[in-house]
Amino acid sequence: MGRPRRSGRTTAWKRLLIDPLGHMERLNGIAPREAVFRRKGGLPGQVFAAEILTRPVVLRRVGHELEVHVDRRGVANAIYTTEGKNRLCSDVLRDDRRELAAGLDADVHAFMMEADDGSWLEIPTEKIPLRWASAGVLPVVTWRGQVWSPFFFRDIAPVGWNIAAGSSETEAELNRPVSFGLREFVEEMIVLSRPPATGAEMAAKTFPHIIEGRGQLRAALKTVNRHLDVRSREDGFTIAPFPERAGDIPPERAIEAEFARTRTRLHIRDEKGEQVLSDVLVCFNLLELGIEVISVLEYVLADDDYLLDGEMLAPVGGKTELIRMPVAMISQRYLREVFGTSNADLVYDRPSLIEYIAAHDVWRQVRAGQPSILPDRPPRPDEMVVFGWDVDRRAELAGTDWRDDGWKSDPMRVRHRKWGKTFARFFETGQRTGPPRAAYPYFTAGSAKSVAYYFSQSEGSEQP
Repeated sequence: MGRPRRSGRTTAWKRLLIDPLGHMERLNGIAPREAVFRRKGGLPGQVFAAEILTRPVVLRRVGHELEVHVDRRGVANAIYTTEGKNRLCSDVLRDDRRELAAGLDADVHAFMMEADDGSWLEIPTEKIPLRWASAGVLPVVTWRGQVWSPFFFRDIAPVGWNIAAGSSETEAELNRPVSFGLREFVEEMIVLSRPPATGAEMAAKTFPHIIEGRGQLRAALKTVNRHLDVRSREDGFTIAPFPERAGDIPPERAIEAEFARTRTRLHIRDEKGEQVLSDVLVCFNLLELGIEVISVLEYVLADDDYLLDGEMLAPVGGKTELIRMPVAMISQRYLREVFGTSNADLVYDRPSLIEYIAAHDVWRQVRAGQPSILPDRPPRPDEMVVFGWDVDRRAELAGTDWRDDGWKSDPMRVRHRKWGKTFARFFETGQRTGPPRAAYPYFTAGSAKSVAYYFSQSEGSEQP
């Protein structure tokens, strides 16, 4: 592995250390942490708030335990938009620095999977700065007599099957990644008690007992209810909203879940001291400069339960738009085969995408800017079930009359047509729920690593 070359060019994120306020306007998405976390109402366009760590992150193996030490002291800057995240990655991950990150990524994954007692590994964040914090949930679900994990299909880089995850939004969440990861999960995982049907009155289920704090639960359910209202109006059926208080949710609408125990301990240090979080998984993706803290939830769904994506786009022109990511159950048997300890190496590849060039009215095939994980093989029909309602709705909303040019002025229709040209062939099931004819093969790095670490670090994961 080559040594990073010294360059006379000062990268944008480093210029913030020299003159933070002077570059704040030019560097939309990256700013001094005080401006991001302390400014009332946030900065213009702020959608999350993540620190840029500059003290080393240390991994240790102590007996059967894996320790991850994150040091938040002395953080100067933070990211608050996706544009800022992409800018940080483009400034850092170039030339030999990208080679260094790729080598460290492989080293960290190998350490997580098979480190010996007493060994340790340090990630030099002065060279490879990491974003803090991101968190999510890996579900392990008993459904229709088998054990599965549900995944959302992410259609923007990094592309592939993904778990519910999100970034911190407030300063208090920087030491509580499990808490906001669970909130993201409740907001994104919509569970219906039966498959959707036009004109039907339907009930949804949720997870009222996994979030600590009534305020957090109320905020999550408020977001879920807003989604249910938009979906009811746009998809032609009615879903009753949830009560604001957990105690008011009827038992038949509450899903009981248990946290899987793991052999991973996360140590978070700041100026006030150190906190230790147990029963988590920690995933590093150095090619995105990211760290994800993952909780594993185990629960049971009824055979007729149906999953939908709960994410929404921010209102544009006063209208909230549903993202409509397809959701699929993927069998634990398949996941163990392709990501288990007997197949520990992860293969990165950049999937093909389609972009529309409006000026020339042409579609062009491109490669994703960020790599995803390509397993040895995609799931077979008996190893995957796709919930196809939103796949069909995407096609309907895009419009089937290809002679109609009206879609070109509608961003939603452009988005759905682009999606159809790129991905629709991987989601043809012939029915609302069923195995796809050709399953999409890629996983995001975070989801692939979460599964791998579940099998290697979770207690009780030896179940078939």
